[in-house]
Amino acid sequence: VHNHGKGKGRRSPALDVMLKIVEDIGQGVAYLYTIGVTHGNLKSSNVVISCDFEAHITDYSLSFFGNHGDNGAASIATSACPYMAPEYKYNTHNMTCMVDVYSFSVILLKILSGKPLTHVVMNMRDLPRWVMSVREEIQLEEREKDEVQLFLNIVMACMSPSPELRPSM
Repeated sequence: VHNHGKGKGRRSPALDVMLKIVEDIGQGVAYLYTIGVTHGNLKSSNVVISCDFEAHITDYSLSFFGNHGDNGAASIATSACPYMAPEYKYNTHNMTCMVDVYSFSVILLKILSGKPLTHVVMNMRDLPRWVMSVREEIQLEEREKDEVQLFLNIVMACMSPSPELRPSM
């Protein structure tokens, strides 16, 4: 345990845990799509972590109720505003899997930065600069910085203001 992450070619334990959590969340969202479910309210409080650092998505059953109507959609958008994709914030009838992809990227930023969302820049013009500052703040060995940069590139792609440009899960 003492030397974990210090040997040649090994990642730090913190990075290993982050990547496992991110992978679990991504697999969970992808599974929901295979059964025809768009979560629609994906946020960090809807992800629980087990003692083995396994991530599990919760509250996806709300999407089974279908059309939330104006009041239901508005209440979901209000409760998860920082996680909501722009197209859903401003057009509550546009619930697609790309809304979850955007929300996934906000969760990734929160995991990677370790900062509460009040510190996360949600202005799209400031986002690239903020993402780079996160990369510089994280204490990593040089070989890990490339891996984190790939992670941040995924975040940037998933946060595209245009849903058509976001990658699929």
